[in-house]
Amino acid sequence: METPQGYKQTEVGLIPDDWEVTQLQELIDPDRKITYGIVVPGRNIPDGVPMIRAQDYSRGWVDINELYRVSTEIDKSYKRSKVVTGDILLTIVGSVGNLAKVPSAFNGSNITQQTARLAFNKKIADPDFYQNILRSSLGQKEIFNYTKSGVQPSLNLSDVDKFCVPYPPLPEQKTIAQALSEADAAIAEIDRLITKKRNIKQGITQQLLTGKRRLAGFSGEWEVKKLGDVVDFSNGKAHENSISQTGKFIVINSKFISTQAEVKKYSNCCFCPVYTGQIVMVMSDVPNGRAIAKCFYIDKGDKYTLNQRICSLKAITVDSLFLFYLIDRNPYYLAFDDGVKQTNLRKEDVLSCPLKLPPTIEEQKAIAQVLSDMDTEIEALEQKRNKYKAIKQGMMQELLTGRTRLI
Repeated sequence: METPQGYKQTEVGLIPDDWEVTQLQELIDPDRKITYGIVVPGRNIPDGVPMIRAQDYSRGWVDINELYRVSTEIDKSYKRSKVVTGDILLTIVGSVGNLAKVPSAFNGSNITQQTARLAFNKKIADPDFYQNILRSSLGQKEIFNYTKSGVQPSLNLSDVDKFCVPYPPLPEQKTIAQALSEADAAIAEIDRLITKKRNIKQGITQQLLTGKRRLAGFSGEWEVKKLGDVVDFSNGKAHENSISQTGKFIVINSKFISTQAEVKKYSNCCFCPVYTGQIVMVMSDVPNGRAIAKCFYIDKGDKYTLNQRICSLKAITVDSLFLFYLIDRNPYYLAFDDGVKQTNLRKEDVLSCPLKLPPTIEEQKAIAQVLSDMDTEIEALEQKRNKYKAIKQGMMQELLTGRTRLI
């Protein structure tokens, strides 16, 4: 394709004429070279110096009180592994490519050998801009190209030094970083609101499903029954040999349920159909797994088929949506997980779960409606967050390549 006027082709793709391409090492503070951290010592010292592990930032920063800590003697021996506010961290072992900016609360901490410290020279490079560059498709491609395979994927620091990155003038770096920071702030605000709504829902769920809090207009004693008294039970069947990308039925397996229907497999065979109003539950999971007894409510029938080790429950004398909220990851089922071997719930185990039930279907429906409305509100916020994330991705594609100029 013809190169547009004012742009040039480079190792990092098409960029403006007044941008350059450089290696990452040229942008680092000369007194604080790219380095990795220390080997995790064998003992946690509660009142010691905090040490940052990859898991402490890879999915968002943990509370500082959750950090592993080392003795002051060890701390003095590893000054090169120190980080300060604003440093960028890059995971170089295991889940390679995770990035985070060191917040002020973590100033002076050590890093472990799983992490590289990128201390940018702020006279020529904006750390926020280059964190976004490394998170972009361009940066992730560089990371992927240099990652070594093995028992654990890894990056050598000598390779991190060589990463090719675009180099706009510093004022433009700052302007781009600020625009992307504002997008991040909007996403973070929605995340905080989602967390708040989930916490509120969790508290209300505990109160409504135990009868500690009654909705207006309802009274009478709750009664205890077993799940087997109020449902019909069915087991799923194996679909592994009939999986097809062009299949017209969605196969309900543990991955489908545990991801809230985000991960799907399809089949042209419907060996075990499920219908609107039924509840499906995972009956088998690895030790300490998050899928065991996880439930999914079928709101639309005629499109699902049930896989093996998944059961379906058809409510007979209770409201099905209320029952879904009551048995989803119920503590009774979680107690079967001993944390050592795989958990396999039997039919008898599933149906023996004790349930505390409101005396009328009307109260069950009312409780289910309250919780369902809260779920709908949370889902709307999640959709809004996903929209904002998509907008930010588009911004990154435009701004980090210079296709759109802000100054």
